[in-house]
Amino acid sequence: MLEANEVLEPFRFNNHEVDKEYVARELADVLNFLLRLADVLDIDLAHWHDIKLKENAKKYPIDICRGKPFKYSEYQ
Repeated sequence: MLEANEVLEPFRFNNHEVDKEYVARELADVLNFLLRLADVLDIDLAHWHDIKLKENAKKYPIDICRGKPFKYSEYQ
């Protein structure tokens, strides 16, 4: 999906002066695609978002993982 690539483009070279409006517009484009796809496939995104947050909380306990960039398997 090209829209997701456009969101990441300003960050490719660690540019600390990111145009927030540009990123906001690209994120809105990505969100529109996601919402449309979820609608077409009859997927309840709120439901699956809650499930994913709970799974991630188990994989990445905040007291152990906060501020660390490692994969969950490295914490076990």
